[in-house]
Amino acid sequence: MAEPLQGSIDRATRYGISGWVHRPGDPDSGVVLRITVDGHPVARVRADRYREDLERAGIGDGRHAFEFRFPSHLSADRRHSISIRAEPDGEHAPGSPIWLDHAGAFDDRLKRRVASAVDAVASAEERRSVAAFLAWQARRLDREADRSGEAGAPRAIVIDEFAPDPTRHAGAVAIMAHMRSLRRLGWSVGLTAAGAPPDPRALAALADNGIAWLGWPAYGSIEEMLRRQGPSAGLIYLYRGPSADAYLGLVRRHCPAARLLYGVCDLHHLRLERQAAISGDPDLLHNSRRMKKIEFVAARRADAVITHSTVETDLLRQAVPRTPVHTIPWSLVPAPPPADFGRRRGIAFVGGFDHAPNVDAVSWIGREILPALRTVRPDLECVVVGSNPPDSLRRVPPPGMRILGPVDDLRAVLQEVRLTVAPLRFGAGLKGKVLDSLAAGLPCVLTTVAAEGIPLQPLLRRLVADEVSRIVARILRLHDDEAANRMVSAAGLDLIREHYSEDAVDAAMRVAAGEPAAIVPAPAHF
Repeated sequence: MAEPLQGSIDRATRYGISGWVHRPGDPDSGVVLRITVDGHPVARVRADRYREDLERAGIGDGRHAFEFRFPSHLSADRRHSISIRAEPDGEHAPGSPIWLDHAGAFDDRLKRRVASAVDAVASAEERRSVAAFLAWQARRLDREADRSGEAGAPRAIVIDEFAPDPTRHAGAVAIMAHMRSLRRLGWSVGLTAAGAPPDPRALAALADNGIAWLGWPAYGSIEEMLRRQGPSAGLIYLYRGPSADAYLGLVRRHCPAARLLYGVCDLHHLRLERQAAISGDPDLLHNSRRMKKIEFVAARRADAVITHSTVETDLLRQAVPRTPVHTIPWSLVPAPPPADFGRRRGIAFVGGFDHAPNVDAVSWIGREILPALRTVRPDLECVVVGSNPPDSLRRVPPPGMRILGPVDDLRAVLQEVRLTVAPLRFGAGLKGKVLDSLAAGLPCVLTTVAAEGIPLQPLLRRLVADEVSRIVARILRLHDDEAANRMVSAAGLDLIREHYSEDAVDAAMRVAAGEPAAIVPAPAHF
């Protein structure tokens, strides 16, 4: 008879679960675990991550840890059961099943845990940044109260998964642009996030744009913030499907006067569905169907939906015809086209490696596109810019590929190349890498998926190709023909000016947000 499992559940929240599981009879093989939530299977994971403390304790080879982040946050307004069973016999992992209380029951405990965790890991610089930001925020809100009367400006609360860092993700750029738009339209805007407290860079971005931070330490949880601030809010903007799924019910309960917007960063189920079609992974297809239900239910329950892509607007209008759906991209500032065409060389790909479509695109570039390109032009190089490239790729990049990793000034990199490429084979939403390139005056050779949702005029549509031979032909033309390059550059800048200006964003946001609702006088400002 097999020995009982050993292990521990170290963390279980509405956002994910982690711990370790070890089968003594098979010490060096990671146990396969099946995770279910409220009786529904959500994932199969292998407990094979290395932890030094396990090896020191003599537990196998130390590779028995696991971590799983739920595809969408579990709802905060009900109790959940989480079960973790080993395959193939279905034995419960030690500590399973786990029960998570509804929001009202765990608010105070969560506040203590968050405060304790931040005190333990935050540097002195981060603590000073938080203190300075909160002091600035209090002074600003006091001035607003003096100018605006007892209730102040109409209030908008934005809830995202993470405090946005515009240097890393297009979604962060988008939500920052939308919050700035609300500010220009007269709203007092506050942001909170379900993830970890923001780093100093994200706090600085909020402060620079006059946006209040509504997380720790002012509030121990989103639930507490909604109970205290919700009755005086005129607008709640839930950004991304997981945020809407987790907090929509609480918003309806605590924010009775608020207009509720659901912002689709991209349709996550569409991205997973396309990835599953390429990889053949049945788990991805299962998660896609589950996410589709979450996203469509959130859209039905919202007062209005915001997307960045015209394609996703059309899709949602068919799926949820009773909910208004608005296309609101983000604003960009067009730059003069780079000078000195003769001194620039090569191409660039921009995209972080935390995003599966980017990982696949870089692999395709190195595996097929660059080899075909370098048979004609062996001197051409592709520069890859993006956060968290794997060490293996940094150490041994494909011939002709140079891995820069994250950079502080993307524009400086784009000034050194003649064009960019965006060979995405799957994905969803509006592609920031394409818009950034066009706004910098650089042509972008892109696939149909990368072009999706962008109103390309005929000249720019000629840049779209899905076969390696056609991608290579377009790259060579734009790299070697200065006149063609500059013609496309001018067309791209015209597109940015027409469709991605602050005025265009404000006009669309005014319609989506509606007239500010009647505001209940608040006992306190943000």
